[in-house]
Amino acid sequence: MSDSNMIDLLEDKHPVRVYKFVQHLDGTDWTLDALEKGFSHRTIKGWAWILQDQDVGTDHVHVLLWTHKEVSPEILASWFALPGPQVQKVRGGKAAIKDELDYMRHQDRSSQDLGKVRYPDSAIHAIPGWDWLAFDREMDERRTLSGSGRQRSRNVEQAMSRGLSVRSALTRSTTTEARLRRARARYLLAQEPPLFRLAFYMYGNDALLVDAIGQGLAEALAGGHDGVFVTRNGVDEYDGERVLYWNTSMSQLVLGDGLQGAALVAALDVFPSRTSVNTRFGHTQLVHEFTVISGTRPYRSPESLLGGFREFLEAWMDHLAPAHLPVVVSVSADQLEVQVNARLLGKGTLDQYLTLGRFRMNLHQVLAYARGLPEKQRRAVERDATRRQVAPILEARDRVMEALAPSDSPAGESLPSPLAQLLAETGKEVAV
Repeated sequence: MSDSNMIDLLEDKHPVRVYKFVQHLDGTDWTLDALEKGFSHRTIKGWAWILQDQDVGTDHVHVLLWTHKEVSPEILASWFALPGPQVQKVRGGKAAIKDELDYMRHQDRSSQDLGKVRYPDSAIHAIPGWDWLAFDREMDERRTLSGSGRQRSRNVEQAMSRGLSVRSALTRSTTTEARLRRARARYLLAQEPPLFRLAFYMYGNDALLVDAIGQGLAEALAGGHDGVFVTRNGVDEYDGERVLYWNTSMSQLVLGDGLQGAALVAALDVFPSRTSVNTRFGHTQLVHEFTVISGTRPYRSPESLLGGFREFLEAWMDHLAPAHLPVVVSVSADQLEVQVNARLLGKGTLDQYLTLGRFRMNLHQVLAYARGLPEKQRRAVERDATRRQVAPILEARDRVMEALAPSDSPAGESLPSPLAQLLAETGKEVAV
């Protein structure tokens, strides 16, 4: 089924008018065929029904449906070959749909108090393209996070303990953002850090070009934009994202800012341990797997923009062991040069880097050309070009991962590349 046929009731901005009816099957000429005929009317935008044949009494069906425009119950009843009074309008919109789904399965409190038979989720029949179970779970989450007083506080803590991010909670809850962030910080503080944490430093004279590739790499590593935390004013609003992205041209990494001390070490430690980081929402922990840093100065130059950041790393070297940036990428207008720390590959010292290769680089020309395209097309071209360009860097990531996690260990088995297809189709090496 194509995405165009999928039904996202939660995001539907149209008015939702809900109706329901119950029809007994015994002793009548009415059959389930009438449901198919009724649902075929275009005015009906969605539906669900259940056959209740385990209750005391006759077998019967419960049906709910919704429309965008107002329809009289009498007209709806005629579509299903029913008497006019049998169809009822239900107030409450999407919340009413949730209530009816619970009642159909006898999951509601009143049905349970009466000892009614509970029906499994599989007994529900719903319009194709509607994931009614996902809708049901989402409505449960929203209700949990929208209580009041002490109960809401307990509900928020419980939701965060299940790993709910602040980004997701803000779409569901009336709770203040500060309360959510405090609860999220406590949850992250209790988590185990990843087995490995790899950092990438990308640099070149063209700050916009380096930033474009850096963001593209961060999103590729994270599996999407939502998995990237962009550090602008420290890590106060870190939400458990998989990747941290620092643009040193926009945010200087100097001692005294929000990324100092424990936060800085935790962000770059190849073998991270549980480390408490202080934020304005309380102590938390960075649990990201990858750090991507972009800048305009070479990593090894004395005047590097990293400046005191590098000296700070060297001062902590005994603890980091090792924590030089594992992958360094030089970006020019026509090519990338990808280097990997020799120590991490077991082929040298911390001060040595092995060049994996130089790769064709035409992103600058692509970005320049794409500026003349309509915005939607331009963004699509830029995403595709960036995705292709970061493939060699992802290959470097895999080389380091393989060296750190032997293939016969559980860790090695748990770290497959999520972008194997991308790696196979891109990254043409330049002959030297």
